[in-house]
Amino acid sequence: MLKLGIRHEDKYDIETRTPLIPADVFNLMQEEEVEIIVEPSDKRVYSDDSFIKAGAKTGPLDACQIIIGVKEVPVPKIEYGKIYLIFSHVIKGQKDNMPALKKMMEKRSPLSTMRK
Repeated sequence: MLKLGIRHEDKYDIETRTPLIPADVFNLMQEEEVEIIVEPSDKRVYSDDSFIKAGAKTGPLDACQIIIGVKEVPVPKIEYGKIYLIFSHVIKGQKDNMPALKKMMEKRSPLSTMRK
């Protein structure tokens, strides 16, 4: 079964957004054969309990094949073979984001970015 992880946003202390809300989690789990694991967060706009009530589990994202988030993943947290789906500015060539892109390439971790 596909395991999708929602990461705790840790780039900025004030970041409270989440890439999926509990209603999205519920709908996705009803429509697809997917398990959703939410990395615990005490600052996310939706509580961990609201995700659990929607059917998700909480815990580490080690077993997840796809990890989604809002902001870039800190370089030390990039794992081998994971697929990352995040809002990213690497396509603009911003020098601050190039180490993360390089690390993802080294770890063979595809990066899917969302743009307007």
